[in-house]
Amino acid sequence: MNISLSDATAIVDRAISRADAMGVPMNIAVVDGGGHLIAFARMDKAILGSIDIALAKAKTSILFNGPSENLWEYCNPGGPALVLEAFDTLFDKRDYATAEKFWSEDYVQHSSRIPPGRDGLFEVIKSRPPEFAYEPELIVAENDLVMIWGRFSGHGAGLPWDRREHHSHRGWASEGALGRIEDEVTRANSLSGLPMFGDTFPEER
Repeated sequence: MNISLSDATAIVDRAISRADAMGVPMNIAVVDGGGHLIAFARMDKAILGSIDIALAKAKTSILFNGPSENLWEYCNPGGPALVLEAFDTLFDKRDYATAEKFWSEDYVQHSSRIPPGRDGLFEVIKSRPPEFAYEPELIVAENDLVMIWGRFSGHGAGLPWDRREHHSHRGWASEGALGRIEDEVTRANSLSGLPMFGDTFPEER
């Protein structure tokens, strides 16, 4: 999204008018499509501590393509952000000590490729080569259930794995998962002519 200085200034002026009508002095930031600051105004008596907050909220709105207030459902305990952080901690960073806080000691894994329990899951990840990585594609949440679809690559067993997984959470820890893993399809084997993950087939990456 490209925005000119004159447009950004007009947005600031409208925001000031709105803040005046509310009787609340504000810090106002306008950024471009990359989250870079174009215009900023600090109204008289605006709280100094909210300067950085205004800048962060403006950038967050761009990065998540919507009002920053919409992120509550994304970031609340047990929501998508928690699962993404858990997956990154275990699968990509291989930080097993930190990952323990994301998986309950009584974690139950319904999978044909992963042994039972948290230890079984961790041991599988420890056995994978350094290039092993997880890439999320889609994640949705409702109450204490999170569904995530992504791709495991670099696992040392042929084609990347397409993974669909349902997690049950209590607070900040996953109590169980029901997942399905299948080899990512190649162009030659795709009857639809479409890849399973992203816009390209695994042999073209």
